[in-house]
Amino acid sequence: MIDDSRTSTDIDLWQEFVDDPDFLELPSGGQEKLIEFLNRSMEMKLGVVYGNEEPNQKEACIDCKSYQGKCKSKCCTLIFALTQEEAEAGKVQYNKEKPYFIARDEEDGYCPHLDRESYQCNVWNDRPIRCRSYSCEKDDYIWPNGFGIDPTTP
Repeated sequence: MIDDSRTSTDIDLWQEFVDDPDFLELPSGGQEKLIEFLNRSMEMKLGVVYGNEEPNQKEACIDCKSYQGKCKSKCCTLIFALTQEEAEAGKVQYNKEKPYFIARDEEDGYCPHLDRESYQCNVWNDRPIRCRSYSCEKDDYIWPNGFGIDPTTP
């Protein structure tokens, strides 16, 4: 349960960890300390939070266009850090409150680069490394009923 006394910028991280079993198993006070550490690390722009992916990192082999009608590009609601190089290149929008984290639309939570009608990425050729390397095939958040099965089907 989210504590209302937290700042609005903290809530994003709490939401990101709400279903993480390792996070949930932390001892009393451990969750708060981890969130505090991550927030401070982001403020200091530490690479440990942002990641230092290799530019030649292997791309995921997912035919997104074949599945977007079912998943509605739910992966474009994930919160993740850009590399410092990606943020500084200026080709993708980042969160002004959490520099180097991908921006999110306040109304629907999707990436601002997603075309809401076609579910196509408007910066596909310049998308972040994390977008390129992410595979939704085994992600229960995207496919709670199994890969390729319509997430809205009970």
